[in-house]
Amino acid sequence: VSAFAVPAAGGMLLAGAGTGLRLKAAWLGRRERADDALLWVRVDWLAANGGRPAGKAVKGYRSTGIAAGDAAPGGARRRTAALV
Repeated sequence: VSAFAVPAAGGMLLAGAGTGLRLKAAWLGRRERADDALLWVRVDWLAANGGRPAGKAVKGYRSTGIAAGDAAPGGARRRTAALV
């Protein structure tokens, strides 16, 4: 039983973490589209390795207009018009 339960529990944990990240990204994308702004975190608020953009050191999100960068709402790459 434990030969099955341990790997199954690990798989469910990873699936839950992936689902949580996907839901967070979807929420941020909807908020960015509604406000017509891109949300970002100051680099000096991140952990030393660049991780934890939602950690305790992050005091809040900053925003810029959609035209300011190369990202689309939700963090996707902005698609540019094809050159002809």
